Amino acid sequence: MPRCTRKSKRQRRVFWRVYLHGIVLLIAVTVGVGFANKVLLGAYTPPFADAQRLAAYVDSELTPLLDDETALQEKVTRIKHIFEVETAVYRAGATEPLAEAGAEVPPALDAVPDKPFMKGDFRRHMFAIPLREGRAYVVGYVQWKHNPTRWILIPGVVLLVLALVSLPMARAVTRPVERITRAARALGRGDLSARTGVRDRRDELGELARTFDEMAARLERIVESEKELLANVSH
Repeated sequence: MPRCTRKSKRQRRVFWRVYLHGIVLLIAVTVGVGFANKVLLGAYTPPFADAQRLAAYVDSELTPLLDDETALQEKVTRIKHIFEVETAVYRAGATEPLAEAGAEVPPALDAVPDKPFMKGDFRRHMFAIPLREGRAYVVGYVQWKHNPTRWILIPGVVLLVLALVSLPMARAVTRPVERITRAARALGRGDLSARTGVRDRRDELGELARTFDEMAARLERIVESEKELLANVSH
């Protein structure tokens, strides 16, 4: 009984090799996708994702123009075109913007925010920035930019990783099968000396190759014995 158990375990080595190879493939794909996303492409950061830097810029550019609506509108429009943000400037307590730029005008807030903030999801971020002395504030949207290169490089990296990791496993499985196939064809053509040459495997394929070699050796001995018998009879 113990002998049968050891043989059963030995014959399942190809199964475990394929199983472990699948786990390695999964890990390799995960690492490859992470590499493509963070190293090759970089994590996307919307313009002025840092609320403090955005606040400093807006405060310095817009606060001096609060009493000049024409200049304020020109500056807000310029900011929109340069940084691709939809922006509106409101006075404290007002519902109509002093200046606005963008396809969608950000709505007024219930109160002037105490400090700059930014929040949002994968599509866009909303930011609000109080201007100097709380006289007014800026509210706007920052749209996420979808990089089409991401959807080309990531599948490419995944396919490359799969190809590189799968190659050793494919060769490990197909090489003994090819040898067994060549030996079987040679034996079928009458070459009784044909052998697989697979000696170093201790799995199902190695067992198959050794069984074939033993069969071919027995067949060769039988044929040689018949030839000797016929030769002796003829003399």
